[in-house]
Amino acid sequence: MLFKVLFLVVVFSISAAGQRRNFTPAPDNTSTVAVAVSPDGNTVAVARGAAKRYGRVELWNTQTGELQHTISGFDGPVWSLTFSGDGGSLITVSTEYRESKIQSSIKDREEKVFGELKWWNAQTGEFIKKVSVGNEGVRSMEATWSPNGELLALVERRTERQLTDISELGAMNQRRIISGFVNQEETELRLLDAQTGQRRVKLEDASKTLRGYAAVLFGRLERPVFSSDGTRVAALVAEQVNIWDAATGRKILSLKKLNGWPTAIAFSEDGHTLAVASMKGQMPGGESEISLWNAATGKSLNKLNGKNDSIACLQFAAEGRALLIGSLQYGPEGAVGTVKMWDLRENRLGKFNVHADQAVSSFTLIRNHDAVVLQSGSDVELRDA
Repeated sequence: MLFKVLFLVVVFSISAAGQRRNFTPAPDNTSTVAVAVSPDGNTVAVARGAAKRYGRVELWNTQTGELQHTISGFDGPVWSLTFSGDGGSLITVSTEYRESKIQSSIKDREEKVFGELKWWNAQTGEFIKKVSVGNEGVRSMEATWSPNGELLALVERRTERQLTDISELGAMNQRRIISGFVNQEETELRLLDAQTGQRRVKLEDASKTLRGYAAVLFGRLERPVFSSDGTRVAALVAEQVNIWDAATGRKILSLKKLNGWPTAIAFSEDGHTLAVASMKGQMPGGESEISLWNAATGKSLNKLNGKNDSIACLQFAAEGRALLIGSLQYGPEGAVGTVKMWDLRENRLGKFNVHADQAVSSFTLIRNHDAVVLQSGSDVELRDA
């Protein structure tokens, strides 16, 4: 498997641009794309949608490249999705917009936003059930399921405008207090029961409430990942990486000595190592680094440095002997999405290019098919050895 990943050929491409669209997003809306692969590797689920409405999930057959079903029962974007352990159900996390009362006109609509877990039949796309998650007024959500499917690590983001007193300098340099609105950002990582949506355990130091510009810099909390045995969960928290005990919620480690802003993390298959990608400076021209850490002690194990490389995702492969790296590589002739493979035993690096100007933002190995599903922009591709 180690060297098979290096020599991949395109089997088929699922392109958003090549599919018929039944909606036209507003110019300032951005499509949301998430990808999940069924346990048997025969189905790829692709979530698409605008920033507010018309979210949908497409179910594709990996053997034929044909679209099997489209699930359109959403009133907002689908942020994350996964298959159940037996492959019979597809589970989605979405934000749903609901009118709070009957309105006399469209412009007077008053809406409330909720987060929902929904279950769908993975073969037919039929709706099964739903439960509410998170608090009202959620802006966006990000979810990761534990390996056994029992826990859900959910990042919830909310934005509120609050009227508060603001200090400013007036005439003659006299300081005065005026009333004004300030944005308050609330971000929280929670561990939920994946079936009921109820909180399973409270995570220590896993919520942020900040106002104004500080919220942009330090309110960040994202990319939750579980260890392979499900006992630990890690996430990016501002400029560091935190690891928690999934049973007790206790924070057991913080990785702070990173070269720049962390962008991606991944646990090794045995759970002993955590890989962290970080970036320093603006691209092009900035520096990147992938560092390997002992996930129990926080000891630095190895590093790989680069330039002009914006890293978006990481995944261990070949029973921990290699690390796959998805990025956008900048060069003299422009930027191109790449997949690199770092051979951890020989300390060598191989790569192949994917698409110009589109970062490789996620990949999923299908081990029983010797294949990998790549996400690059709105394109999703299955590549086979």
